Amino acid sequence: MSKLKTALAIGACLLAVGTTTALVGNVYKEEIKDWWTETFEKDDANQEYNYLDQYVETGEIEDLVLTAEKIKDNAFDIEENPMILKGKLSLLNCKEIGYLSFYFQSGLEELYAPSIERIEQQAFESCCLKKIDLGENISFIGEGAFMDSEAATLIIRNKEVPTFGELSALQIDMTIYVPDESLELYKTDEVLLEIFQDFNINDKIKPLSKYVE
Repeated sequence: MSKLKTALAIGACLLAVGTTTALVGNVYKEEIKDWWTETFEKDDANQEYNYLDQYVETGEIEDLVLTAEKIKDNAFDIEENPMILKGKLSLLNCKEIGYLSFYFQSGLEELYAPSIERIEQQAFESCCLKKIDLGENISFIGEGAFMDSEAATLIIRNKEVPTFGELSALQIDMTIYVPDESLELYKTDEVLLEIFQDFNINDKIKPLSKYVE
């Protein structure tokens, strides 16, 4: 991959996340340093530089950690952005994940979003996630948000049942773990009962204390 293409690809990615970027040499960097470091000096302990290094060498990034509070629509949509993500995706401070933001990132296996509040329509369509861990503030999961993640384990830490955009917000083969004290609230929720109408609800919604890694 040429240096120009690398710069454009990384710049597009950063702009999609919603940050201010500046061109330094032949690569883009964030002025607020949430993504890349200030200097880009090579350092084995420098995770931000290592992300860049991974991408330049392979076109892929494994176990990406982001601190942005919002991921914009189509930010990492494979049809819009050439960057390929693999392994675990950690969105540490993210409150909102936009429409189709990780579309067809089929190399992703796990999502960790402890601060998330909203996940918009089809955000992770065709990602085939195996584990999804959502924090206690999750309040909305949009239509088809996790389409094709049928066998995933979904952890919802909110004591209140989130709003689901459509019945397709969840996949029927998912197993959901919720706070122990809210187990009955989730099991009697009308939307969840409709989603899992062909299953024993006790097999689909379980207390978080029973979750085993």
